[in-house]
Amino acid sequence: MAGRKMLFAALWVLCGLSLHINAADAQQFRRTISIPAHALSISPSGTIITPNSLGLQWQHNFRQVARFFIQSPPDYAGGDVTLSIFFQTTSATLGIVDFFIRPNSFNSGEGFRDIDSLSTSGLSVAGREGSGTLYEQRIPIPADRLTGNWWTSGIQREGSDSTYTDDVIVLSVALEYPVN
Repeated sequence: MAGRKMLFAALWVLCGLSLHINAADAQQFRRTISIPAHALSISPSGTIITPNSLGLQWQHNFRQVARFFIQSPPDYAGGDVTLSIFFQTTSATLGIVDFFIRPNSFNSGEGFRDIDSLSTSGLSVAGREGSGTLYEQRIPIPADRLTGNWWTSGIQREGSDSTYTDDVIVLSVALEYPVN
């Protein structure tokens, strides 16, 4: 739908017609960057988050972090960004999976600093025997956390709602952001 609106807007401009887009319309144009779980930084000696053939196998524990660093997208229009964590359960156990994040941004020459965590309500999961069930937890990131040229976020498991104690496998994370 957004692609059609952008094409329509481009045709209007090419034909010399004026087009007025309000702030609500502009927020509808969003882009997504996906980062495979294998590309996340983890401790090479860690035992809580370990490589798996599908991504990262993650125990029910907050004491280890997975992190990404990316350059701020050149078409980022400002505004809130959403981080999605796409994961699979490993058992038929019922419970709540709850990730939390520590998003931040930097410019070259600045020091690294940790920042308060963000979260949403955890997800109720009901896996199934054999292959797990796929889930996605979406966590909004306020625009004021992403003012620098480089974006980063630590991702941790076992937020305050967490009751699912079996491992999960994180397959990918994605950042959805508004574009110019």
